[in-house]
Amino acid sequence: MAMKRISRRACAKINLGLDVLGRREDGYHEVRMLMQQVDLHDDLILQKREDGRISMECDREDLPCDETNLCVRAAELMRRQYGLSGGLHIELTKRIPLAAGLAGGSADAAAVMLGMAELFGLAQDDSEAMRRELMHLALQLGADIPYCLMGGTALAEGIGQILTPVRPALREIPTLIVKPAASVSTGEVYRAFDSCTDCHHPDIDGLLDAVRREAYTDICHLLGNILEDVTIPLHPEIRQLKNVLRDHGADAAMMSGSGPTVFALFSEEGKMRDCRRKLLEQREDLSLEGVFLSHTRGGV
Repeated sequence: MAMKRISRRACAKINLGLDVLGRREDGYHEVRMLMQQVDLHDDLILQKREDGRISMECDREDLPCDETNLCVRAAELMRRQYGLSGGLHIELTKRIPLAAGLAGGSADAAAVMLGMAELFGLAQDDSEAMRRELMHLALQLGADIPYCLMGGTALAEGIGQILTPVRPALREIPTLIVKPAASVSTGEVYRAFDSCTDCHHPDIDGLLDAVRREAYTDICHLLGNILEDVTIPLHPEIRQLKNVLRDHGADAAMMSGSGPTVFALFSEEGKMRDCRRKLLEQREDLSLEGVFLSHTRGGV
């Protein structure tokens, strides 16, 4: 019997390392990033429609579900690319906070693409070949989506589209993800970066080596995000949050992407849970939107 409905998880990502090498002539920035998937996730249910239409609903009223949504755009791209006559209804339950530097929208779009490949029988022979094909196709929608299709731990270069899997992927490390209420403009951050003369470049190669050696202490020392140098002066509460996390038992804390989300690594699950409890007690004082228990994960 043909499949009519499928559920998928869409996992968030953090940047263990983020370096910006410069601005290209086309306006994009050349980056070197160490990307890491975490198990904080959205849930999607994909269901075939007989009328050929693409539709979407979400439990967040502030998230548009029209053709501007990456999920809808990904579904339309899949229909065009593979000549699919059937339609699709997407039901999205959000857990990954919006506009947080966690690639939530990109992860959702990747889940739609993988789900449609399965739902419409496109990947019957070789699912890995299908995944690679989708990674190439997804570049039309956004630079983060190919990584979200790959998952695990990966080095991202170019504008983020040149991906190299890191083996072994990072083991399950307790990771607390904290989203401040502040709103950060990625465009504003990169404009500030372009005029920054003394930004500190992180040691991406050293961090990569530490991950490959599974050297937790070294990983904690080598975490680095060059965009902190420009985002934190605009939003000093991010520095305060990093200090609070360390005071409450985190081995390391760093901003992900262009912010404002901060993640913290812990040697033990219990320490992470204690830290979360203390942060929730200070939630109003620190202006926190959400505090999420999570772990690094090795693959999709």
